[in-house]
Amino acid sequence: MKSLLVFLLMILLFSISEAAIFRVANGGTQPYSQVQPAISAASAGDTILLFPGTYNGFIVNRRLVIIGAGTSDLGEGTRITGVVEVNDAADSTELRSLWIQTAVNTSYDSTSSALVIHSGAMEILVWRCFMANSGSSAVRCAWAGNSTNSQWVQCVFWTSLGSAFGLSVRSSSFASLTSCAFSSINYGIEGNNTSGTIISARHCVFSVPNNYSPFSTTAYGTAENCAFLASIGSPSYTGAANISYSYCAGAITAPPGATNLVTTSAAFQNFVWNNPRTSDYHLSATSNLRDAGRPDSLGGPPDLDSTRADIGIYGGQHPFVDGGIPDYPFMIRLDAPFTVPQNGVMRIWARGQVGPGY
Repeated sequence: MKSLLVFLLMILLFSISEAAIFRVANGGTQPYSQVQPAISAASAGDTILLFPGTYNGFIVNRRLVIIGAGTSDLGEGTRITGVVEVNDAADSTELRSLWIQTAVNTSYDSTSSALVIHSGAMEILVWRCFMANSGSSAVRCAWAGNSTNSQWVQCVFWTSLGSAFGLSVRSSSFASLTSCAFSSINYGIEGNNTSGTIISARHCVFSVPNNYSPFSTTAYGTAENCAFLASIGSPSYTGAANISYSYCAGAITAPPGATNLVTTSAAFQNFVWNNPRTSDYHLSATSNLRDAGRPDSLGGPPDLDSTRADIGIYGGQHPFVDGGIPDYPFMIRLDAPFTVPQNGVMRIWARGQVGPGY
């Protein structure tokens, strides 16, 4: 038995040592200046680090972990200007801290979204990503095709104008959303061809223009500890007969269910309509959403506001990334003397930090 454990440990260590890291920087300081060549060189299980900068869209065709530097305007942002696609050969891929911007109008073609998870892709994690579509008419932020399994954690879905869809989910799929923000999205989660699809949304904030619906889908699912706001009037809850609401809050009109509250945008520290990049989704000191959610929601320690039993987003200054901090170790300051001391020893001081994923 002992020899078997040693053998299994050796296999595990060998597999870990085989994983490689590919670094991408568009300033020429790293081996790759664009994402797609790094993907082509990588093997399944490798990690690709994207340094601050602007990159073209790309296609993920094998299991990878792709980590960016968030959405900051202060030199630490990783911006993808084009469509990001994850195909069905990329099961268990992770996309982290990416700022994906595109300007494509929606059609029935799934590639008209900022982020596309193609049919058949399983166990896809999208973590702290900001998906923006500034198309001129009907636009979509993200698409999850037939028979997909996806998790969306602390993500933002935003469009600038036009008829807007946040996340479109198709048949025989599962989509789990935690602490996500939908900013001025007509229909947050959408999909009418959804036979066999299940949706779970927890600790999310949906803001809709006028009285549109946070859900427009025939899929079955639950919304727990979520807040729903409208720019004018109240959100409509009639677009998703198979979605059940538990411990949720809405503006002017509460969502269906006996455990729901009426709230306003004043419940948050700084809620700015149609501008999630300047919004602060923490709960205000007098918010009626503090400890108003399901008492045992997710478990774990208290969050920055109060507890995870709050209604609304938890887990960071913003739902996408904390002040543009990359999700990998990086140096933030380097100090060196102007002259070499007489003894010939120069002391150089460096200060670094790691991102929230470590």
